[in-house]
Amino acid sequence: MQKEQMKLAGIIAGTIFVIAGFAYFLSSGDGLRTVTAEGYEELAQCITDSDAKFYAAFWCPYCQEQKRVFGRGADYLPYIECSTPDSRNQLQRCVDAGVTDYPTWEFADGVRLTGALSPRSLAQLTGCPYPGDLVDSGTDLDPDLGPLTSPADIDDVDVEDVEVDVTPASDEEN
Repeated sequence: MQKEQMKLAGIIAGTIFVIAGFAYFLSSGDGLRTVTAEGYEELAQCITDSDAKFYAAFWCPYCQEQKRVFGRGADYLPYIECSTPDSRNQLQRCVDAGVTDYPTWEFADGVRLTGALSPRSLAQLTGCPYPGDLVDSGTDLDPDLGPLTSPADIDDVDVEDVEVDVTPASDEEN
């Protein structure tokens, strides 16, 4: 009888341990979405080095999600704040750039995409290596690669199911 109680106590303790570990994993923020903190820092720096621009507003939930998926790497993104501190107006640099939606990504080739993009999409669009992948930056981009429809999809994008809305930057200044 005592042996059965010990066995039951062990099963209960093991179950509690597994549940507690799983709860900690889920509450850690990035869960399965994190490649590695260092990997996303390097990716974010490479995106910045590619002369991409990330126009955003501090109050924008999609912008916050875009930064969140990069974790500590968000500090290396080419973030350009567009909102005034009172969140009622747009800063002149963003007006001049023609930014009307957040987030807006502008790439060195003049292509603009609006909406939160997955780190993998940003890597492909900038020619940066994605952490854990061997990326051939000389290959053509998948024509279906593009913005995500919601922040929940930020890292779960299947590039075969995404539509792209590409708007080149205005050449009016030239």
